[in-house]
Amino acid sequence: MIITAILKSSLIFAIDTQAFACSYVGPRPPAQMMQESDAVFSGFVIAASNADATFSIENAWKGVSEEVVTLLSGPGDCSYIALK
Repeated sequence: MIITAILKSSLIFAIDTQAFACSYVGPRPPAQMMQESDAVFSGFVIAASNADATFSIENAWKGVSEEVVTLLSGPGDCSYIALK
């Protein structure tokens, strides 16, 4: 039993513990990406912090009708949860 316990506990250290903050699902067709997105626009960042980023909108194709939009940061470094 002691040998079994030692072998089982050594497996914990053999498991890959590498983690990634962001995942990339690979390229998708632009039409699919547009359909899956809440907002699609181009513009310039005019202010940014750890909690949000404010954009001056140059072109808007979906979900944006204002000239300035602030995106609030989501639960991680790779997402935004809301337009403000």
